[in-house]
Amino acid sequence: MKREIAKLASLTFLGSAICWLPIIIFPRLEISWWYPFSTTALSACLAGMLRPDRWGLFIISSSSGTLLGQCVGYAIWWPTDGIEASYVSIAVIVTTLLVAVATMLTAFLGSRIPATANPLKIVAWALLVLPAVFWFAALAATPSLAQRRIVRNQHFAEQRLFSLFHAAEATIVTPSSSARLCDGSVLRRNYTGRPFSDNDWTRITGNYVLQDRYMFMFYCQEKEGFTIDAQPKEFGQDGNRPLCIDHSGQLGCGMESSALGHRCLPCPK
Repeated sequence: MKREIAKLASLTFLGSAICWLPIIIFPRLEISWWYPFSTTALSACLAGMLRPDRWGLFIISSSSGTLLGQCVGYAIWWPTDGIEASYVSIAVIVTTLLVAVATMLTAFLGSRIPATANPLKIVAWALLVLPAVFWFAALAATPSLAQRRIVRNQHFAEQRLFSLFHAAEATIVTPSSSARLCDGSVLRRNYTGRPFSDNDWTRITGNYVLQDRYMFMFYCQEKEGFTIDAQPKEFGQDGNRPLCIDHSGQLGCGMESSALGHRCLPCPK
């Protein structure tokens, strides 16, 4: 009996700790915090069903696992964004308290419907073990999947950048529209690449617009030609390099601004 209690406490602790790491790791996938939160609450409920006389223990194991998992996660992958970093301690405390309240309810509910029949016990044990295995697998797979997403984002950004370049060239060489380079609706008529939204086209010549985790802006009031800038929304998370192209058609990595206008920086060799 004591061994069974120890196993249940260990599973709820381990599951609660490991499930937060895939949403903290950097770079990470876009996983809502509701998924680990729900997993922790469900695990406490199942443990309460299996040992209704010790349901209070699973509140402690789940909450402490959540606290430790987040502390370890942020110790390894501290946020690169200063604003996000300033809220880490508050987020950890609030999340742990929410888990404590949720598991108090679910563990108590589970203790009211004890798993006494063998088939129900087997299902409960399986559902208790599977989430821990799933989150371990998710954590192991996240680095490679996140890197693939970064490569995809950069590829799409390059496609949009060249498509905007061709749209700008087509606008310039057309006498009826050459003076309207700063008109997004005119650029749109000559654009044939990956889509931008209607709102993007009204803003792109004066503001950054977001598509596929990259931000784009078309600088049209240059002393010579035009410059198109593209930056990942979050460096390292959404993309590993800024992109730029100007009237020369040469792809650059980043943009430099000065009183003379904007110019693309060459990519490192």
